[in-house]
Amino acid sequence: MNQKLSGKPGAVQNGSCPMTKKPKKESQKEQSARFEKAVQDMIDARELNPTEAEEAFERAMSGVARSLESPPDE
Repeated sequence: MNQKLSGKPGAVQNGSCPMTKKPKKESQKEQSARFEKAVQDMIDARELNPTEAEEAFERAMSGVARSLESPPDE
């Protein structure tokens, strides 16, 4: 039953299944380098603005801090 099911990405073709691939084992250093490169690529492509990202992060964390300081009323 090694036949092409459809032309859609992820469809089983020639007996291969993308879900059976084992993740590549990376060291923490390799994973960090890959992440930093991905972030820099997004910045270079103007898909990520570090200033806006920092502001959004701070807004999110201030909301978390407020919720930890005063538990919700029951």
